[in-house]
Amino acid sequence: MKKQRRFSPEFKRQAVEELLSGISSSAQLCRRYNISSGLLYHWKKQYAKGGFGNEPTPEAAQSERISQLEQMVGRLTMENEFLKNIAEQPKTYREKREFITNNRDIIKDIKRGCELMNLPRNSYYYKPKKLSIVRLKPSLRFIWGIQPNCFILFMSGTCRLKGLFK
Repeated sequence: MKKQRRFSPEFKRQAVEELLSGISSSAQLCRRYNISSGLLYHWKKQYAKGGFGNEPTPEAAQSERISQLEQMVGRLTMENEFLKNIAEQPKTYREKREFITNNRDIIKDIKRGCELMNLPRNSYYYKPKKLSIVRLKPSLRFIWGIQPNCFILFMSGTCRLKGLFK
């Protein structure tokens, strides 16, 4: 496999300026320097943007600015649609997570959705651990050992909260 050639910015600028001045045609430059025409025109675009230490052409600078503004308008339009969908501002982290998840077609980036909802990104990804009896047993034994009456009150209150009995 051939080693990839690297061209210095001065060489690229010289080739493009030679093309733009009309001294040589693109075919002549490609033959002389053994480069493809696509590479030469790529350098020409870079030259127009000021990629070789030269000043960018006004047209290239203007078209670059227009494309940046179009992207910004598109992003702001998407965010506006996202925020219009909020009839009532979700209050809890869980509601905010669900809202962002349900509106992924409007706002593609989770990071930006969290910023708009004022939700820390780690809260978006947080999954609460399931309560297991294995983890509860030591605490329950401790409470039972200190105050058996408190344990019964604690368990009856927990069961009432879970709707097991009224």
